[in-house]
Amino acid sequence: MIQFQLDAPRKNQDLKVFIATATNRRSVKWTNKQISYDEFVDLLREPRRTPESFAEYKAMPRTQQQDAKDVGGFVGGSLKEGRRKAEAVLHRSMICLDFDSLKMPIQEFIGELQLLFLCEFLLYTTHSHSDQSPKARVIFPLARTVSPEEYEATARQLASKIGFDQIDLTTFQPERMMFWPSASKDAEYVFHQQEGKWLDPDTILAEYLDWRDTSFWPGVNVEMDRIKGTIDKQQDPLTKKGLVGAYCREYPITELLHTVLKDVYSPTQQEDRWTYTKGSAAGGLVVYEDKFAYSHHATDPISGQLANAFDLVRIHLFGERDEEAKPKTPVNRLPSFRAMSEYVTEDEAVRLRLVKERDTAIEGDLDFDLEEDAEEATQDNEWMKQLSMDNFGKVDPTVRNIRLIIENHKLLEGKIAHNLFSNRILVTGELPWDKDFEGERDWTDVDRAGLEEFVETKFGVSNIRKTDSAFALAADSNSFHPVREYLNSLTWDGVKRVPTLFADYLGAEPSPYLEEVSKIHLTAAVARIFKPGVKYDHLLSLQGPQGIGKSTLIRILASNEWFNDSIETINGKETFELLQGSWLIELGEMNATRKADKDQFKQFLTKTVDIYRVAYGRFTSRFPRQCIFWGTGNDIEFLRDGTGERRYFPVKCSVILPMKDVFEDLPKERDQIWAEALHYWKHGQRLYLTPKMEQIANEIRDQHKELNPKAGLIREWLEKSVPADWNSRNLEERMEFWKGFDSELFEVESQELVPRDRVCALEVWCELYERRKGDIRIIDSKEINEILSLTEGWEGPQRLRFGSEYGVQRGFVYEED
Repeated sequence: MIQFQLDAPRKNQDLKVFIATATNRRSVKWTNKQISYDEFVDLLREPRRTPESFAEYKAMPRTQQQDAKDVGGFVGGSLKEGRRKAEAVLHRSMICLDFDSLKMPIQEFIGELQLLFLCEFLLYTTHSHSDQSPKARVIFPLARTVSPEEYEATARQLASKIGFDQIDLTTFQPERMMFWPSASKDAEYVFHQQEGKWLDPDTILAEYLDWRDTSFWPGVNVEMDRIKGTIDKQQDPLTKKGLVGAYCREYPITELLHTVLKDVYSPTQQEDRWTYTKGSAAGGLVVYEDKFAYSHHATDPISGQLANAFDLVRIHLFGERDEEAKPKTPVNRLPSFRAMSEYVTEDEAVRLRLVKERDTAIEGDLDFDLEEDAEEATQDNEWMKQLSMDNFGKVDPTVRNIRLIIENHKLLEGKIAHNLFSNRILVTGELPWDKDFEGERDWTDVDRAGLEEFVETKFGVSNIRKTDSAFALAADSNSFHPVREYLNSLTWDGVKRVPTLFADYLGAEPSPYLEEVSKIHLTAAVARIFKPGVKYDHLLSLQGPQGIGKSTLIRILASNEWFNDSIETINGKETFELLQGSWLIELGEMNATRKADKDQFKQFLTKTVDIYRVAYGRFTSRFPRQCIFWGTGNDIEFLRDGTGERRYFPVKCSVILPMKDVFEDLPKERDQIWAEALHYWKHGQRLYLTPKMEQIANEIRDQHKELNPKAGLIREWLEKSVPADWNSRNLEERMEFWKGFDSELFEVESQELVPRDRVCALEVWCELYERRKGDIRIIDSKEINEILSLTEGWEGPQRLRFGSEYGVQRGFVYEED
């Protein structure tokens, strides 16, 4: 038997105990009290009877049983700020032990206790007690208050004397709540008080070699065996999904104890045991398989809990946030869980692991093989650390994340590009959904669907609108300009080939004009590549017999890939779309110009920017021109009368014998021709003719004009003199004059004749064509005015008076040099 010391006689009314009470087990706030020991004993003498029968109680589910016996309770000590947490226990004034597996009747058990202890103790049966299954709670008041660590060491030593096989092992927790006595309406209730001296904890603690060393505590090994059994039933934390599993796989518990929790725990000589630095005991944290940790430290926030790596850090870093949480709140809805999830999603290593594991897990699903070594794979996957995630470890469906995937994933990286020349999105390599890649091609609707499926399957991101936005940004960031890159790769050898290009290959007659327009036109082609939309509104037209290689020359210069001879009309969005991706555009036989209105074609050629909305586009876009135009034809007279000829650079071919072969020699010289043109552009070659050269060009253009047969009639008619009072004569008088102009009566009827000083289209229509005024159409007026504007010596049109017969008209006046 053990003898104990008393601080004072038991019956002294000054003897008090510290307890914390609450109305039910779910209470968040507990009330600290100091009451007399006798008052405390009286609270235990009689149970609160509950309305159900004991049989009904036993038939209840466990949760209902908990509710039935919850008549409030107490903790045998004081709690900091009224919180019933392991770390909030200030001290204990009594030892409370639950015996849930008694192997003897209750009276026999009381007798056993009386033999073991002469000190004061209290015993009362619990709500689940019956003769067939006796259960009791034993309370030892202490001669002094003890710390939480002292409490557990003392409680374990007492329990070891009674038998660990009968006790509830969780009863050693200092924060453990004990229900006030309760019993079903027909159940047995037993209360027993043994009077004696109060238990001196120092006597019990002195039985240890070192009570602070938890490895000496009785029952710890039994408890460890129980914990190991529990672990066997637990899901391996390394197999958990989401953030929890990824964190546990990334960080073994020992690593966390050395890093994140290095100020919370300190190592001991045993690798699997650690000491809680804020407690009094040593080696109370036990690590199991580097996957779980269990703390025997009474003041440790995880005391009595089997925690994986995620929960171990969660409770220590964010556990205080759960103080206001409602009881029975699922762990994954606790404030600490949300905070820990946010903490983990900021961890680059965990983010990388999550994405990589998902990526690897379904790589086979896409049936796409890719060999790589481990080091290269690690480097390739570093970008995954930048992916943001939600609190469930899923990749956020953001434009930024999807763009990161497109730009960095090994199966997509660099394979989607924006061609700045063609303004098209291209596929430049094998894609997961296109394993039969045969070469660079346009991005299609099938590719769009494939990308959406890839991002959704590999990363769990499903948002087509954001995928489209991310795709556009990613493609633009991988933009390139093939023609610009080609030109920049060239180095000129200094030999001039451009000025004589058309003479050498097509037999054009050498001249300063030919050299100048050759340099201007090819330099303009370069200029529009490096400065899209630069002003250049000329068309160089190669005129000559079939089969000499006119179109072939243009095609070879354009490297075929950037050649276009498909422009059939100059109207509509389709035409503007055809310009994209074309550098040298041939208007064969000038068909497009012949079909178009002269003013329309003039406007088309003059434009520097095409504005339209692309297919499926939400906005109109501006496309500065990167092309130049060429004309080809067999007809030497291809220029129609009009005011737009200055935009043409006619080049007559097959005048001399070509020195070089278009088919054999030009492919070899192509690079040097463009290198030379690039040199001209860099050194400021102008893209227009000098005034003197413009005069020469006009003379050459005249040689290629397609004359209107009516022009000769009109010009001959204009050369005829008219009477001095011509503008005062009416139409009848004028027609009489014209009828008699060649008759024998002319000299008799004639007056003094003078050269005509003005003329208008209506005058020509009525007097030369002998048509009625009302029959003239706008197209007729335009045709006549065009001829007049191109007739030497006549200036206009301008507003002039033509007498009472024609009134004010837009006409032309004759001006002598």
